Amino acid sequence: MFSQWFSGEDRERYLASPHKCRIDHIGRSLLELRYASEVVRQHLHEWLRFSAHLERDGSAPLPTVADSSIRRYLAKRLKGLSASRSRVLRASVRIFLQADERGRFRRRIGSPPSTPTWFNPILTPYLQFVRAHRGLSQKTTRKYVQKLSAFAHYLDRAGIRDLSGITPLHVREFYENAENGRPRRSYGSALRVFFRWAATQGSLSSSLADAIPRPRQYRFVNLPDVLSHSDVDGILTSVDRSTPLGRRDYAILLLAARYGLRPCDIRDLTLDEINWRGERIDIGK
Repeated sequence: MFSQWFSGEDRERYLASPHKCRIDHIGRSLLELRYASEVVRQHLHEWLRFSAHLERDGSAPLPTVADSSIRRYLAKRLKGLSASRSRVLRASVRIFLQADERGRFRRRIGSPPSTPTWFNPILTPYLQFVRAHRGLSQKTTRKYVQKLSAFAHYLDRAGIRDLSGITPLHVREFYENAENGRPRRSYGSALRVFFRWAATQGSLSSSLADAIPRPRQYRFVNLPDVLSHSDVDGILTSVDRSTPLGRRDYAILLLAARYGLRPCDIRDLTLDEINWRGERIDIGK
């Protein structure tokens, strides 16, 4: 059913996979639920990879998400990946293992987080403000509620039940000490907007937005500097060489992987620079 979503050896592995029917049923469920095509494609390829792991591991019947073998697989699979990519892969494994024989699975739509009673009269008008004046989407609004609720619970545990009692020390303490021991970098924007709004409402004596650190965040910081041999082989084998375009892409990747040529060297390479008899390439000849 989904053979057109794969290419090259991946298509062959998909057609020969003992889990093909399961992949088809779950993939059909995603389409019926109107998942985006790119999301479906990511799940399909991850299911194929995961099913190959199950086949090598001899896992029959299917293990549960809490099984130790699945935890080890995820720990190895997610190493070095970004948080957003890790969430997608975790969801793929969970859906694959928890789906029934017809491909149906329980969607994880989180319920609104609880907030301390004293914070509710503050949160309600703030949400009305961001919806009406900032035009935030429902998804972004939910994220703001989640982050502000976490901050309110922290204040509640610190014995603070009024915005006027917040100090820069509280803000920095909350920001720098998340449950995983890392700074809550994604909370910065939500807290700054809330503090500015609260200051204009007179709930704070002054804006605490400047108390939130502004560390530099590099977009590709989690990308590996060097690919392993297995990663390189996986990239090369994923290219469909049955078409002229695929053979061209394979040649480009091979020049980069085996000879270390830079993009500019590959782009400017001509046939005159290839010494076929001497089996060498003379760059800049």
